[in-house]
Amino acid sequence: MRDVHVDGARRIAEIAAQAGVARFIHMSHLMADVDSESEYMRTKALGEDAVRKVFPSATIVRPSSIYGHEDRFLNKMASWPITWKLNNGQTVLRPVHSLDVAEALLVISQQDRLAMGETFSLYGPKAYTIRELLQIVENITYQKIVSPDVNIPRFMFSAIAKLGEKIAWWPMFNQDEVTRRFINEVPAPGTKSFADLDIVPDILEDVAIMYLRRFRSHLRYEQPIENAHSGAVKLRKRPFRVVE
Repeated sequence: MRDVHVDGARRIAEIAAQAGVARFIHMSHLMADVDSESEYMRTKALGEDAVRKVFPSATIVRPSSIYGHEDRFLNKMASWPITWKLNNGQTVLRPVHSLDVAEALLVISQQDRLAMGETFSLYGPKAYTIRELLQIVENITYQKIVSPDVNIPRFMFSAIAKLGEKIAWWPMFNQDEVTRRFINEVPAPGTKSFADLDIVPDILEDVAIMYLRRFRSHLRYEQPIENAHSGAVKLRKRPFRVVE
């Protein structure tokens, strides 16, 4: 990860600076932290530092978990829900719509005085536990996503991920993803947000059908959902069963 998040980011910033580029926007992550348990989050933070040393006026953009077309978030919950059944589903996330992030990048690129040298934390308006997100996906797709209510022990999933890294030739699920399933998404203080850009981000329940409808059967493909208004998806409250 370091070769991409740190070395690659530094090299791009150096080339941009040498070419006399006036603006530089660097994509990081909401939970970038040099002290994070996750290598992904640590190297994201180191990448920010590397960019700022070369390009002090760079704008750092920190989105939370992003959902949209062909994402690795809602689509994975619908297709591989078992990979989300860790930490009893209690990890809290602040998913953000890809279109909102795109709009923010457009505004940032046009507002030098507002954005140069600043850090923006871009996250959705609502916080959800992973279990609540799985319930929303289930309600929209009419598939069994939440059930069976199991919680996979961390050591077991880490072992499976480690094995998968060695034998699979395509990206599946790595050990660092297991680690990230236990990290709550919490915006860092002292950073700017959507509000500073006059953008009101979408609520996930209002737009998720656009990305999840394809997981429905043909019998229910056009069936309307009950969450016509924000937050109307009913979340069933049943505890996970821990598999020892």
